[in-house]
Amino acid sequence: MDLEVANGEVAEVGALWGDRELRIPKAGSSERAIRQLDQFGAGADFVVGHNIVAHDRRLIEEHLPRSNLLNLPLVDTLYLAPLAKPQQPYHSLVKDYKLIGAEPNDPVADCRLALRLLEDCWRLLKEKDRENPRLLWVYRSCFDDSDGPGGTSPLKLNGTGQFLEELGGCLISHHRVVRGFEHFADGRACPEAIRRELPTTLEKPHTRPAAAYSLAWLTVAGTESVLPRWVHKQFPASSEFVRKIRGTLCQRSKCGYCSKHQDPGQKLKQYFNFEEFRSTPTTTDRESLQERIVVEGIAGQSILAVMPTGGGKSVGFQLPAIVHNEQTGALTVVISPLQALM
Repeated sequence: MDLEVANGEVAEVGALWGDRELRIPKAGSSERAIRQLDQFGAGADFVVGHNIVAHDRRLIEEHLPRSNLLNLPLVDTLYLAPLAKPQQPYHSLVKDYKLIGAEPNDPVADCRLALRLLEDCWRLLKEKDRENPRLLWVYRSCFDDSDGPGGTSPLKLNGTGQFLEELGGCLISHHRVVRGFEHFADGRACPEAIRRELPTTLEKPHTRPAAAYSLAWLTVAGTESVLPRWVHKQFPASSEFVRKIRGTLCQRSKCGYCSKHQDPGQKLKQYFNFEEFRSTPTTTDRESLQERIVVEGIAGQSILAVMPTGGGKSVGFQLPAIVHNEQTGALTVVISPLQALM
């Protein structure tokens, strides 16, 4: 189903059920329109929509709080898409029926698009399950309590977990989720950091989905993809968690991930083909100032570096920027007033 809104009121309604179609154009009354939708969906087992948890359900709760639809699990394709398509960071519906952006939305056409997206998610998650057995067990166990920050509905009203269960996902203990996460993230994050940080993320229902979205993104990390903006907004713990498990040096010499991805000297060689940092200028304790700047920059510290011409300032901001992009897909803005200085 899809509800279009104007001035806080339901303006249009579209819905599909099998071969049947419901279209309510220019709804005169929000309550009456939702009541018609309620009657159309009588006997349904679940409801599907795009952004249905935050948008459509809220409208139904506001205008018809006793609607039978509110008692059904909601399968939101917005929640499913980042798991099925982690390489695609933009998850708004592509409304190819609109020739120009200013054309009005067609709620029935949007329902068809959401249905197509649902089918795509089913197919892609099935493929992931075949390629990575028990990956869906980890995903399923991250959607077993609530629908996000401020969510008021229990599991039965958010069908993400149930959808994953239909695909073969099973609820497992948090301990097994940590082990599974570590297995599927092998070589893509610090295992020590995963074991340290993940239990805290799993403790709280409103942060638990962040683990699933983080793991989904890790499978495509390094392919110029980023965590979807919607995930950043709805589950900010995702980006924080990714930074902690990919951007924090664990100090363990046997950690394959950190020794490969967190060593500034190795990154200097990899990206600039320099064997070592400049030996001068030095810090007050006679260490390479350039290396200190890079180390502090990679660690995300706020620093001010004053260096002479030819002192190696460019590497000082370029190498941390490259490493941050490698770790989380982050971009770095460089402001260079060179002409003004000259």
